[in-house]
Amino acid sequence: QVVRAYSSTQGDILRAVFDGSSLSRGDIAERLGVSSLTVINNLKRLLDDGILIERGTLPSDRGRKVSLLSINPEFCYFIAVDIGSSSTKLAVIRLDGSILWQNQIIRASRANINEPYITPDALRNEIDQLLDRFGRDRFGALCFCISGIVDYAEKTVSYSANIAGWNGVSFIREFGDYFHLPVYLDSSGHCFALAERQFGHGRDKGSMMCVSIGCSICTGIIINGQLMRGASGSAGELGHICVSDNPYAQGYTNRLACTCGHSGCMELFVTLPMIRWAVIQRMEAVKSIHVEPGSFESRNIYTISWLKRAYEDQVPFVVETITKAAHILGTELANTVNLLNPNVLVLGGGTINVFPDIVRIVESDIKRCSLEIISDDLRIVSSALGPNAPILGAFLLAANDLFI
Repeated sequence: QVVRAYSSTQGDILRAVFDGSSLSRGDIAERLGVSSLTVINNLKRLLDDGILIERGTLPSDRGRKVSLLSINPEFCYFIAVDIGSSSTKLAVIRLDGSILWQNQIIRASRANINEPYITPDALRNEIDQLLDRFGRDRFGALCFCISGIVDYAEKTVSYSANIAGWNGVSFIREFGDYFHLPVYLDSSGHCFALAERQFGHGRDKGSMMCVSIGCSICTGIIINGQLMRGASGSAGELGHICVSDNPYAQGYTNRLACTCGHSGCMELFVTLPMIRWAVIQRMEAVKSIHVEPGSFESRNIYTISWLKRAYEDQVPFVVETITKAAHILGTELANTVNLLNPNVLVLGGGTINVFPDIVRIVESDIKRCSLEIISDDLRIVSSALGPNAPILGAFLLAANDLFI
């Protein structure tokens, strides 16, 4: 883990400044419930080390301006990596959470889903280049998230249904020992929730639920300020709950098995590849032409861009397919919010980015199907952070350890 040589009070000061962006010494004392002298005594080392800097002033009743303290963004950097089922995002993130650099490695084709599109060796090569580019002594930790189930304590991937080649991979052995840097790892859904709580819609909210729907479904749940990981790290695996008895799923033509090996999983109905597959089936029926899923014709005719345009142009069977998927998601999430009672439900991922109307349909279903006392206090929104949410959450795994 990130080496923290600061006292608990100094850690509390760092956390307060990180949360508040810029605070005066008096603001910090008030937030922590300690004396100004305590703050002053503990600030000296933080300022001497350069992890905090004085940046900006405020007028004072006494005529002397009050200086504001901020996290020094250049104190150290973090490499954050989001390993998804269709792409891997890499970023260099400053200590204040601002992104200095980012890139994306996109999977060449979904047709060879059982073949690894990125390996630990390939990812090490990418990280090596970043360390050389920005300076190896600048980095405090390597931060990872992956679409799957993670052993957070052991920094190991327990199970990833949609990313070949990563089950059982120890990130300490593959990356920490290799680069001699602290390593952090959690699921993409958990990191999504951490980022929305810190930088997005979850600020000052005790309980929230974040659901990202793209090529898979990733979920993070925070209850009373605590991230729920579960006994095996699999808390929030909504993508693999069975929805075959959902009224909107009945009669739904879907001949594909879920990557987890079960049938009827929600990922088969609401993710982008499955929405596209359902539209292709409708096109086959309408045109009486067989188009093999994954073939050159299906990849080049019925692209996600085509789907988006067709939905915007109100092509009937496209609108019907996406609306049905939205209702499956909405009715299942209604059951979940009844169980968890969050303040905020944040929806993100490629499906929401391409079809933002899904948020409105989900909100309507939740209000119709959940308890009124729950839905009245629930805010349902699109992600404030977009595709950057998981990598920012991965960075927070290290930052939170440094600041607490």
